[in-house]
Amino acid sequence: MTSSADPSLAVSVTHRYAVPPERVYDAWLDTNDVCRWLWISKSMGVPGEFVRAEIEPRLGGRFTFVDRRAEGEVVFTGTYLALERGKQLAFTWSAPRYSPDEHQVTLTFTPLLGGCEVTLTHRMHADWADHARSTERAWRTLLSAVGKLLGPHPV
Repeated sequence: MTSSADPSLAVSVTHRYAVPPERVYDAWLDTNDVCRWLWISKSMGVPGEFVRAEIEPRLGGRFTFVDRRAEGEVVFTGTYLALERGKQLAFTWSAPRYSPDEHQVTLTFTPLLGGCEVTLTHRMHADWADHARSTERAWRTLLSAVGKLLGPHPV
């Protein structure tokens, strides 16, 4: 159980890629790449269409991803908190349609022989504990989608 001094919980997932960490890092910040792998609704099993990505890849820059679903558009937004190419990428993550809460997502890139390993940690308030498993599944799916974009063979 999370203490009142630390009202957050963390969900972490790891994925290996057969490309250098800089290439995986770039796939998170290049609008064309993101439009190819971040099919938010499809990757989560929700019928819909990914319609827009806007990315300002700089410290303090913002991003917006828009997913059109049966119930209307779902907008995902965030602000970049850390940008260290091939080492770390951190940003806030929110879906204002569902909650005003902002979560923090950090990707850590570890070079390996022939590729890299990426660990993604999603920190959220403990009130979101019921969503931890679905959050983990969604990030696993998205990390795998990045792998499909970059090459079919994990390290």
